[in-house]
Amino acid sequence: MNKFPKFSCPFCNSAVALTEETFTEYKITHQNAYIAQQVEMAFPKVFTKKYKTISDQTVEPTHFNKLQTPLITISAYKCPNCEKETYTLISKDNDGNYSNTIPIIPNSFAKDYGEIVPSKIQEDYREAYAILHLSPKASATLSRRCIQGMIRDYWAVTEKTLYQEIESIKPNLTIHQNEAIDVLRKIGNIGAHPDTDINTIIDINPQDAEILIKLIEYFINEWYIARSEHSRLLKEVKTLGESKNL
Repeated sequence: MNKFPKFSCPFCNSAVALTEETFTEYKITHQNAYIAQQVEMAFPKVFTKKYKTISDQTVEPTHFNKLQTPLITISAYKCPNCEKETYTLISKDNDGNYSNTIPIIPNSFAKDYGEIVPSKIQEDYREAYAILHLSPKASATLSRRCIQGMIRDYWAVTEKTLYQEIESIKPNLTIHQNEAIDVLRKIGNIGAHPDTDINTIIDINPQDAEILIKLIEYFINEWYIARSEHSRLLKEVKTLGESKNL
């Protein structure tokens, strides 16, 4: 069993074990700056690390729970496979509330699916990720448009409304898949049709919008990637048969 947690590199999709060589955490306040240091056991479990300040003082992780000042945490990851670096930021405000994890480099966690997924669908998906923290409602609307584009492309259906398109593919999906798509449709519908839903208020935060993006990734895996892998396997079997003169 691997004792280290793992990080998925957004540049090459490699799983990276978090060690001192691949992961560093910085905490910054108005008065000081801290860097995580390995102490005894598997890094970076919270009970195994201490933080050293720029003035060479050492503090326990619990020290930061007591701070009432704004606090910024920057996580730095170094992928040994592609050697690219990823930086994310988490902020704590004056009231002690933490915000979401905000990507710095790259500026979103969107994956590159290459030629497997149509470019128009990937554009909506990437944009939904890019504006996740700036406008969660707009991100949800793009996720809605993304799932509609996927349904039309993958299942070759075109109806007057997304609701009708979802109904037409219902027999091909599980109950839970249908429920999930319908939730995405309803949440994203507010931004897609503001004139008809002007009196409907749905509070969408970045975490909610990110869940919808994860749903898009789920269906990309279930539909496009699965189809691509099945096609590749069948071609390999056919080639195998030909090589044996079968």
